[in-house]
Amino acid sequence: MLHRNSAGDKSYAQVLLDRAFALADEMALLPLKDRILARMEQSKSTRPKRPQYPDGLTVREVEVMRLIAAGKSNRDIAQELVISQNTVLRHVSNLFAKTGSTNRAGVATYASQRGLV
Repeated sequence: MLHRNSAGDKSYAQVLLDRAFALADEMALLPLKDRILARMEQSKSTRPKRPQYPDGLTVREVEVMRLIAAGKSNRDIAQELVISQNTVLRHVSNLFAKTGSTNRAGVATYASQRGLV
């Protein structure tokens, strides 16, 4: 249950699993040790969290932002990301709104200042 909650709970859950495993090993409780190992593996195989970016930026918007910062045109971005130019235009528009920028240089500056490039 702790693994399903916040990151702090997940850390605590991992500590508890580690302690339980050590005790089961020390006491030679093989079935319990196997169950704990299975739970540890299950917790490792959970889907990784999506990165959290500032100002509600999505993963795709950050990809577009990085390409803008690299000096790519909308056409180049569309080709590289295999999306339409209209989709790129929508992402660029969203980037202007979310970053408070009025041009591509502003978006690139925003990305640089926040360590996104």
